[in-house]
Amino acid sequence: MSLRVRWYSYAIAIVFGLLIAFFLTPLLQVDGAAWIRGLCLMAAVSAVLGLGFGVTFPDKSWRWGLWLVSPFWVLILLSLLFAGMFYMFLVRDLPLLIVVTATACGGAYLGARIIRRQRGNISTIKLDT
Repeated sequence: MSLRVRWYSYAIAIVFGLLIAFFLTPLLQVDGAAWIRGLCLMAAVSAVLGLGFGVTFPDKSWRWGLWLVSPFWVLILLSLLFAGMFYMFLVRDLPLLIVVTATACGGAYLGARIIRRQRGNISTIKLDT
C-alpha cells in the first residue's frame, strides 16, 4: 500500500490551491446570500480536489487537504499582517479558512478511505477453482 509520493505532487497540490485562491475568491467580494454561494462553491471544489488527491495517494490521507489550502492560509495571514483589520479577519476570513480547510481535509480523507476499502476488497477475494 505504500506508494511513494513524489516531491512534485506537493507542488501540484499547492498550485491547485493557488488556482482556487485566485479564481474563486473574487466570488467572495459580495455580501449576503451570494457570499454563501461562493463559499459553498469554493468548499465543493476544494473537497473534490482533496478527494482526487486522497484517491491518488491514500497514505497521506487528510494531509492533502492541508497542502491544498496552504496558499489560502499564507495569503490571508499575510493580508492580516500587512493590512491589519483583525475584525474583518474574524468575521469573513476565519470562517472561510475553517470551512475550506475542513472540506478539503474531509474530501482527502474520504478519498483515501474509499480507495483503501476497494484495494482491501480486491486483495481479499479468493477464487474457488
